Amino acid sequence: VLIVAAKNADAPQPRAEILGDVARIYEETSQVDKSEAIHRQVLELAPEDPSIALPAARALERIYAASGKNVDLAQILRVQVRLEENVEARRELLGRLGTLAEESLSDDPGAISAWKERLEDDPADSVALAALDRLYERSGDHRALVEVLRTRERNADDADARKALMGRAAKT
Repeated sequence: VLIVAAKNADAPQPRAEILGDVARIYEETSQVDKSEAIHRQVLELAPEDPSIALPAARALERIYAASGKNVDLAQILRVQVRLEENVEARRELLGRLGTLAEESLSDDPGAISAWKERLEDDPADSVALAALDRLYERSGDHRALVEVLRTRERNADDADARKALMGRAAKT
């Protein structure tokens, strides 16, 4: 009945709300595959409209995280980053994406991309800088590593930390 009502809805917003209810019912009754399919439909209704797409993307994130579908989880985190207007929420999503890419997907270029994007919101982000330090060191990208080390040095409050970072930059 709800699916028929959704098909008959004239606008994307009511259609998305009805389909969201259907997806929740499927999820609550352990029909996760059907719930995932419905949330994907909602996401496709208006992929650039955060009021429609973001709730569906968050639901898909929950489904993918619970089922260990890390590639799908990374993709849906990217969708959320694109749609999210709140800077702090974006930073949190980018941090999760960077960690997932590095630790679960062994995708260092993807991790670097996520952490660099997070730095765009806050160039002094110590967590992002530490992650990029580690990733550039591992990848052997010495030019980028030195740049990150210098930024970390400028942001360091502790004289010993500044000295250690300067030493690392000089050796690189």
